[in-house]
Amino acid sequence: MAAATAAIGDAAIQAMSPKDVMLFVMRLAASSGWWFKSAEIAEKVAPYIHAKLASTVIDDQRRKMPNEFRDEELEALAQAGVEVDFAKERDELRVN
Repeated sequence: MAAATAAIGDAAIQAMSPKDVMLFVMRLAASSGWWFKSAEIAEKVAPYIHAKLASTVIDDQRRKMPNEFRDEELEALAQAGVEVDFAKERDELRVN
């Protein structure tokens, strides 16, 4: 490791972020044939490199009474081909 440190220089080391250090050591371990150590470091640095996927469910249950829609909104809904369901129980308009 001393040879690798000498090769990149003290100025470069001082400028490295913790993520950069982890990536450097991971690559150094891999190039030295220390695959398990490299994989161990890769596992630790991965959250800082790859976005964590999350599922998001949006349950939008906004409802308006038919007389609450402006003409522009009704026209936009019609042009977009949005299905509109008139709910019988409360005379409300549900946009699907």
